Amino acid sequence: MAMMKKKGDRLVFAYYVTGHGFGHATRVVEVVRHLIVAGHDVHVVTAAPDFVFTSEIQSPRLFIRKVLLDCGAVQADALTVDPLASLEMYSKTAVLPRASILATEVEWLKSIEADLVVSDVVPVVCQAAANAGISSVCVSNFSWDFIYAEYVMAAGYDHRFNCLAGDLYLFPSYMDDEIAQDYSHCKFLIRLPGYCPMPAFRAVIDVPLVVRRLHKSRAEVRKELGIADGVKLVIFNFGGQSVQQLIKTYIKGKEKLSHLIGPVVGKDDPWFVMWDEEDSQIMSWLWNSMQPEISRTCMFLSRAKEIWESVYHTYSKVRDATQMFELRQGFTVPKQSILSITEYCNVIRSLWLGLDQYQNLRMQCSIAATIHQEFIE
Repeated sequence: MAMMKKKGDRLVFAYYVTGHGFGHATRVVEVVRHLIVAGHDVHVVTAAPDFVFTSEIQSPRLFIRKVLLDCGAVQADALTVDPLASLEMYSKTAVLPRASILATEVEWLKSIEADLVVSDVVPVVCQAAANAGISSVCVSNFSWDFIYAEYVMAAGYDHRFNCLAGDLYLFPSYMDDEIAQDYSHCKFLIRLPGYCPMPAFRAVIDVPLVVRRLHKSRAEVRKELGIADGVKLVIFNFGGQSVQQLIKTYIKGKEKLSHLIGPVVGKDDPWFVMWDEEDSQIMSWLWNSMQPEISRTCMFLSRAKEIWESVYHTYSKVRDATQMFELRQGFTVPKQSILSITEYCNVIRSLWLGLDQYQNLRMQCSIAATIHQEFIE
């Protein structure tokens, strides 16, 4: 293995982040930020958008390389995983092109003169680091060999052939062993709370939860949301939900939806002062629900409705052909497999609801239009 530099020297870290959601990337941000503050260079290899990192870290020592080396799990919605589709996608992403991935990563690691490879928790890069003669560590509370082993068992197959777009995908029975073998090249695992069995790692260091730093205090958040200190608050959040719909539902529950979709109250209206105060509160809710680089573009708008419409027109995926194509493709992927009939129907229903949102259908009949809108909401 390559020798580490002397204490106090600048080190070069290659930090690989799994392509499964943003949760891994957001916790990596905090680790990377501390490494950069300590004077080191960090090359983040990720499929996540740049803003996940650049909104928190502005430094010439941060380098972002957009590469997807594992895909995680394929989910029809936030709670429903498709085991077969997940195995198929991983095979396409990391198994079939394995030789090419290893060659490319070894060359790249040598080109940046990496001192250490950190993985959260991409399997193949541990093998690539070993091939390049560089030490590696993993940071996670689970490993993909454990996850995919469950998928193989759930699917009831040791292997499966599927002809898709002219390519032949094979899920070999040794795939889990190959992933575990990749992980075994790590020097040690930095294990986070809530972990699953991870026998592939030879040495383990347990650490507390790693999360992004707070930008606002508990009291500030409660004040902005209008929640008293004595009120118990339960927050649930699942990836893949429609943020737009969640925000609309929340504001509607506060009986203030008219601030987003209704007319702006004029200054000569006797209710203007109260309405203006409510509108300012909603503006703060909207700003605080956005990434900083997005909220900055709306900071000088004067009304909640202006912010809502600006963000909607800029980022809305209504009539997004790519999004609709992916949803339609989703109908060819789900199979009932081990799902109950209720779970399977929910998968299909979530796809149809997604299409309803993105197609933005216009009904000729006013009654049908009302029913359709109520169904979506």
